[in-house]
Amino acid sequence: MTDYQSATTKTGTVTYSLTNTCASVVLTPGTVFEDGVATTSVLYENGQEDVVLTFDAFTQSIADCPVIYTVHLMTIPAEGSPSVEVTWNRESNPLVGSPYAYASVPDSDFSSNPASSEYLTILRPVGAGQGSITISNTGGLETFVDSYYLELRAHHQDVTAQVQLTHVGYNCLIDFGYDNTVPITYYLSTGSATTDLDMTQVHADLCPDPATYTATCTG
Repeated sequence: MTDYQSATTKTGTVTYSLTNTCASVVLTPGTVFEDGVATTSVLYENGQEDVVLTFDAFTQSIADCPVIYTVHLMTIPAEGSPSVEVTWNRESNPLVGSPYAYASVPDSDFSSNPASSEYLTILRPVGAGQGSITISNTGGLETFVDSYYLELRAHHQDVTAQVQLTHVGYNCLIDFGYDNTVPITYYLSTGSATTDLDMTQVHADLCPDPATYTATCTG
């Protein structure tokens, strides 16, 4: 036999490594808007319409790192006490095909509380567009006494950035008073009369200052 070759199989070992460049990504919160106006305080009154906020995508120091957005309702605690998470929700339109997509990451990675869409709904920014947060108009919100913090958070693995908004409107009690020691004298034979009642207003620190107020006197 001539020109005979025997077939052989050779094996070898290849060593390689993967580097997760996104592990060191820095996330920077964007601006949040209510009615198209940048805001740090959410104006909301239970019994009125749903509140829809829009927000810019968080910027990234490393492009195209998969980020998940969540929204959290936090109580405003007494001085020296920590905030308590009341409810939260995670984006409902996930990164399709991403290992960090909505369905791929358990709720426990964000919070010990179950995800809730009863009060909060959040949609992630898509492309150059904005994301949105909806605070539902529901009577159940009455259980959240006084004001609260609304936190928008962006997550990538162990990296989290957040923007905190103060909620004002619901349970913002404003007390009006006036000096009732001043007598009001009015005679039918005279024209209209004006008396300064020295009206005062007292409101909680987290309530917005009322622009105007009026009083109607009868009797």
